[in-house]
Amino acid sequence: MMMATDTRRVVAPTPAGGSLDKIQGPAGPGGRKRGRPRGSRSVSRGELPVVTLQPPSRCPVCQGSRRGRYYSRRVQIAAGHAEDGQPYGRIVSWRCRCLDCGQVRIDREFR
Repeated sequence: MMMATDTRRVVAPTPAGGSLDKIQGPAGPGGRKRGRPRGSRSVSRGELPVVTLQPPSRCPVCQGSRRGRYYSRRVQIAAGHAEDGQPYGRIVSWRCRCLDCGQVRIDREFR
């Protein structure tokens, strides 16, 4: 059983005004195939870090989780342990406004 190959017949003009038939293979006009070679595996990126999702921050007044955009980012260099026991080296805080009641709140992240 014969396997079909991807070949195209290209007619190229010659300097003398005639035409020249060329058979162009799957590699294209440059002769190189693009992309990863057949049969090769993807590059292993190793173990992915475990990400724990935090619940959305809540407004202290109405307990709503909808907020406006963050503004006024502040970074404090401080070492310690967060409430979950993880060590941190800085505290990053952002201000945002609750979209339900308009209260300004500060969201903090321990990094």
